[in-house]
Amino acid sequence: GGTSTQPFVERGTILLSNDASLVSEEEKTAPSADKAVTLTAQVEKSGEEEESCKIDAQNVNDLIEKGGMYTLKVVDEESGSEAMASVNGCSVRRANFREEITLTIGHTGTLLSVSYTPLVSLLAKACSPLDTTTTSDLKFQTTVSYQTSTPGMSLPLVLPSGMKPPPGLSFFPQSKKVGVAGAG
Repeated sequence: GGTSTQPFVERGTILLSNDASLVSEEEKTAPSADKAVTLTAQVEKSGEEEESCKIDAQNVNDLIEKGGMYTLKVVDEESGSEAMASVNGCSVRRANFREEITLTIGHTGTLLSVSYTPLVSLLAKACSPLDTTTTSDLKFQTTVSYQTSTPGMSLPLVLPSGMKPPPGLSFFPQSKKVGVAGAG
């Protein structure tokens, strides 16, 4: 994630896999299991990423003080496409760094969009700065989910003749002249 004054820092890698060994027994025995593709989302962090994604209390306090936005950028390494989402920095703090990331994946498997939601409790207190002397081990608690795009209903390019408009609406009047297009 990043802010308007801070650069983006890699926090981890989200792997989407259709590996059959990751599918639960219930999903394998489902009636449509042979027709459906099951993906599993996992967040992996290397040692360097684990260290780089620790939360710096002073940066959080600066973000809250300035009323800044926290921005999450997801990069699809295969296609090169990127998606970003921003939320008020205070919401991330009030959620105690619990978050939900939802990815929308296209029919070809490429990233279409990302939704970022800090999981703020109804009982969360108002936004307050972090104590910089005792908060050395703060980390994000992330839940990742995904959804795939679904094609919508196809609409005819030309309405069938004799079709009436919906109640309360009218179609544009058409001239009854027969002739050359654009003339008259």
